[in-house]
Amino acid sequence: MEYFVFKLNLEPSVLDAYNYNTHIEHVVGIVIPDSFKKIFSEFIDINERKVKFLDYIDLSEVKTSIQYKDMLKLNETMMKMYNEVVANYNIGKGINYTPKYLEQRDKLNKSIEDIVYIFPFLKGAFELKDNIFPIETFSKIKMAVTYIRKARKIESYVNNFPKNILNSEFIYDKSYELIYISANNKTTKEAENYIEVLEEKINRFSSVSNIGRISINPIYEEFSFEGMYSEITIEIVYPNGHPARDRSKAIKEANAAREKRIFEASKEEKINAFKLNEYFKEDAEKGYVKSATSRGKSIIKSVIKKVIFQEE
Repeated sequence: MEYFVFKLNLEPSVLDAYNYNTHIEHVVGIVIPDSFKKIFSEFIDINERKVKFLDYIDLSEVKTSIQYKDMLKLNETMMKMYNEVVANYNIGKGINYTPKYLEQRDKLNKSIEDIVYIFPFLKGAFELKDNIFPIETFSKIKMAVTYIRKARKIESYVNNFPKNILNSEFIYDKSYELIYISANNKTTKEAENYIEVLEEKINRFSSVSNIGRISINPIYEEFSFEGMYSEITIEIVYPNGHPARDRSKAIKEANAAREKRIFEASKEEKINAFKLNEYFKEDAEKGYVKSATSRGKSIIKSVIKKVIFQEE
C-alpha cells in the first residue's frame, strides 16, 4: 500500500525532560507510542518498527450509559446544593457545608472517575476552559466547584464532539518519528486535513499523555514557493533531530515551540516567493515547515512524500 509521510514533532520542554539528544531511541521508540496507547483505544503491532493506531468512538454509547446518566443527575443535584450555599451566604448565614453536601460531592467525584475509566477519550474534556461553570473570582465558596466543572466539561465535550474526529487510523514509525496516512482514495489535501484533525485530537490529551502538545507536518519530496506577494509569513516548528543549517539556532536557544518569520515587501513592490525556496527547502524535507502563507492563503506548491510498504 501507498502512504503519505508526515513528521511528528515534540515541543522543547518535553524534549528537555527526556534528554532527547542522548535518549532519542527511548523517546521515539517507547515514550511516544506508549503515550498514543493512552489516547487511542486500539492498536496493532505491525512489526518491530510500526504500530497502527485505531480509535472508533461511539458517542451514543456514552450518552446511553448508566454511568453518564448518573453523573448528569448527580451534578444537577450538586449544582442546586451549591447554589443554596451561595444563597445562604449572601443573606448573612455564613458558609455551611452539610454532611449531605460533602457526601454528594464525593459521589459526583466517583461518578466522574467511573465514566472516564470506561471512556478514556473523555479525558480530553478537561482541556476545556473553566468558564464552563463560572464563579466570582473573589468567592469564598469553592467546595465541589472542581467536580461540578469536570462534569459540565464532560457534558459539553460529548454534546459538541467534532464529528470528523470520531474515527482515527494511522501508522507510527518507532524508528523515525514518522506518521503514515494511507493514500488509498485520499487526495493530498484530504491527507493534510486528516493530519490537522489527528493533531487536534492528540493535543486534546496533552495534559494526560507524556508528550505534551505536538505538531505533525508533511515531509515534502518536492517543495517550492511560487508567486509575487507583498507579505509572506513562514512558520517553522522546533526541530526534533538535526536542524537545517543555522536557521534553527535562534528557535533552539529561545526554547520556543515555533518560529514565525514575516517578510514584507518595500512600498509598491512585491516579494518573489520562489527566491525563498533554497532557505526553507531542507526544513520542508525534514518536516519542520508548519505553514507558509500570504494574507492567510498557503503559497506552498509542493508534493508530499509517499512510501510503499505492506502491513505484515
